Amino acid sequence: MKRIACLVAAVVLAMMPCVCRGEEEESLPRVEVVSNWMPGVLGLEDKYYPAEAKLTYTDRNVSFTYPALVKLQGGFTARYPKKNYTVKFYTDDTYENKQKVSFREDWGKHSKYVLKANYQDSTQARNIVGARLAADMNRPYGIFPDAPNCGQTDGFPVELYVDGEYRGLYTVNIPKDGWMFGMSKKNENHLLMSAEHSSPPAVRFEGEASGFQDTDWDLKHGPEDDLDGLVKAYEKLNRAIRFVMNSTDEEFRDHFSEYFNLDAALNYYCFVWYTNTSDNMAKNVLLATLDGQVWYPMLYDLDTCFGLYYNGEGVFSPEKTEDTYQGNESLLWQRLERLFPDLLRERYFELRKTVLNEAYIMQLFEAFEKEIPAEVWQREREKWPDVPGQEYDLENIREHIRAREVFVDGIFSRMEFK
Repeated sequence: MKRIACLVAAVVLAMMPCVCRGEEEESLPRVEVVSNWMPGVLGLEDKYYPAEAKLTYTDRNVSFTYPALVKLQGGFTARYPKKNYTVKFYTDDTYENKQKVSFREDWGKHSKYVLKANYQDSTQARNIVGARLAADMNRPYGIFPDAPNCGQTDGFPVELYVDGEYRGLYTVNIPKDGWMFGMSKKNENHLLMSAEHSSPPAVRFEGEASGFQDTDWDLKHGPEDDLDGLVKAYEKLNRAIRFVMNSTDEEFRDHFSEYFNLDAALNYYCFVWYTNTSDNMAKNVLLATLDGQVWYPMLYDLDTCFGLYYNGEGVFSPEKTEDTYQGNESLLWQRLERLFPDLLRERYFELRKTVLNEAYIMQLFEAFEKEIPAEVWQREREKWPDVPGQEYDLENIREHIRAREVFVDGIFSRMEFK
């Protein structure tokens, strides 16, 4: 009887569809957003006004549903049909008390995240891989060692559904927020400033910051609702800006580390040059401080790294020079190159031996791409067949890196005092 029972069980198992292991291996986490009323999230037109919704997240190990305020995220990218979103979780439908949730154990629990569409980058990978590369550059120098990904964004792929409509392949990202740097609201010296535009003099370190949000330097972490605290926060920033504007060459070299973290500045500049990221010399620069005195230049919004146009419709020449980058007139970077050429040259070739090389970077890209099953890529391309720059794939990135390395090696080997 026992043998018959075993045979029957084997037959039943054979007749059952084989879904468990296979489906798990060929699926991504799922994010479902249901708006409280229409037109809801899909009707958003302005990034300053959120839609009320509920968000459900499901992966192999966890599932949760919470009320959320969902806003459009990004500048130029907000014009695309596939939108980026900032999500803030709340405990209930009053949307008064924030709810902290965990997407990844190493990130901790937080209430704010970003759903990134990566529309103009057909690989979906540049932003995340660029941030992981930047973190790997910073890690040996002790730059934000206790923060998730050393003060850089990070993310993982998901599939997004909004009000029952499939919206495609996204990444859940660490936002431009204090927790990206391990900051606390209780410490008045924990400040994060973001350059939202490339043209204001303050962003180019040629004039003081105004203190008006979204004008030049936008406060992303700090005393936003405290006028006196806000004034103090911008004065701490302007102290550093005045140093760049007014110091003599000798003072700049001798006292730079009293205002900026030198390792972070050197790494930032090397990253932008090597990766041909032409949109990050002014706009997209983050300045973070934990003591109100020393500011760390940090990278953000790296979807144009390795030469991609801002709209995804082309790739710059691998011999594109820094003087043609948007925001190249930034006094901070001009003086850094002119007055620290020896340190820049030393740092660049030090990094070339470890993480700034084709083999290491392509390994990062390939690891990210392997996270996304073929069937998900197919659904994404069916949903968004007109994504720009589909020819700029991983092989194109590899070719760009090979040519760029030769060019930039020459640039840095010739750096000298001017």
